[in-house]
Amino acid sequence: MRGSGVSWTILRPCMPAHMTLHWAEAIRSEGVVRGPYAKAARPLIDDRDVAEAVVRTLLDDGHDGASYFLTGSESLTREQRAETIGAMIGRPVCYEETPREEARRMMLRTWPREPADAVLANVALQVTEPELPSPDLEHITGHPPRPFRAGGGSRRRVPLRSRSAEWSVMAGGGGVCPSGGWSRLGG
Repeated sequence: MRGSGVSWTILRPCMPAHMTLHWAEAIRSEGVVRGPYAKAARPLIDDRDVAEAVVRTLLDDGHDGASYFLTGSESLTREQRAETIGAMIGRPVCYEETPREEARRMMLRTWPREPADAVLANVALQVTEPELPSPDLEHITGHPPRPFRAGGGSRRRVPLRSRSAEWSVMAGGGGVCPSGGWSRLGG
């Protein structure tokens, strides 16, 4: 791209917060999320922040030739994300660490070997070298990223649809959660 003569901007979003949706059934049935590397930490990003960054880089001047790393506002471990969801639904949710080889066997059911091993290596690195929040989103949009944790602001639910489930978004800086809120899983 750099040598093509065409204007470009690169946006590299961190893992989206909605990826915790795949925990919903385990939370609903047991209140336990299982996986490797409980202490792996990343600042998950809200899809709305990514969308806003895309719009701003297309419409605003000053982004040609720039590369941005888009993240959420705080780096949370997998354990902290499970605990946060528990607080949102009003009952305990814990993250139970499984051995790497068990997680690898599960991944290899649907993933090719090389990508599965690369993902596990990356997550293992996040235990000792947590992925940190980037200032790039605020630079682009003029406001900090939305937090993963459900915080102040409006609790109005705005329905969104994905291929796998219906979503609700807590407006006004709140968190992202499955349809009806994570509270629907609370009992």
